[in-house]
Amino acid sequence: MPGTALLETPRHIPPPPTKANCEMDFADLAIIDLAKFGTPEGKAELVKDVCNAMNTTGFFYVINHGYSQEQTRRMFDIAELPFTISEEEKQKYVAKIQESGSFQGYKLRQFWHIDAGVRDQIEHYN
Repeated sequence: MPGTALLETPRHIPPPPTKANCEMDFADLAIIDLAKFGTPEGKAELVKDVCNAMNTTGFFYVINHGYSQEQTRRMFDIAELPFTISEEEKQKYVAKIQESGSFQGYKLRQFWHIDAGVRDQIEHYN
């Protein structure tokens, strides 16, 4: 039987809000309401909503998912873990994007060349 003790994780610290006078364009995120899941009509609407969100912005925000604030906080804490390990440890799990086209693994920052010497600042683990 699995243990019930929780692994200690670093606390996720959300970034500060963007300044109100910022001149950036923002994408409107679709809101996916899982409360609709209870009826066949609602399920059909959810399918359309999720497909539309994934085909337009590629992202969506989920409400009425049933997770408590503490459970949500814990998920963010756990999601932060891959980014707290050393670069040496990350290298052990690096994705073979150029070698095989596989994105399975860790994608280090500055992997992609964007333009004029600028490199991406995104790291992720698939």
